[in-house]
Amino acid sequence: MAIQSAFNSGVQGFNRAQEAASESALAISRASLNASEAQPTSFDLQETNSITAPVNPPVNAVDTQNAANNQAQLPESQSNDIVDLNEELVDLKVAEFQAAASTNVIRTADEVLGTLIDVTA
Repeated sequence: MAIQSAFNSGVQGFNRAQEAASESALAISRASLNASEAQPTSFDLQETNSITAPVNPPVNAVDTQNAANNQAQLPESQSNDIVDLNEELVDLKVAEFQAAASTNVIRTADEVLGTLIDVTA
């Protein structure tokens, strides 16, 4: 009975690790997708004599201040994405160790069962 329980625990742990890894991978892909969408695209660039310049540059001090505020907010949102990305990478690594530990439990239960069968035969 204990071998069956150990084997089931190993399989359940491996399944949980696989689910955690899938969730972390999904979150990482979403974070990278959000980061690529967060690139500043508000300025349409026009090339003139190999110099790129905004098509509609800020006209007055208020427009200049608004443009500066928009650019100042971008790194903060990217830093939040980086923190989430780091957390998800750690969760992915934890899932890897959890899967390895569960694999060892399954292997040990299999070896014990094999030994019991050899002893009784």
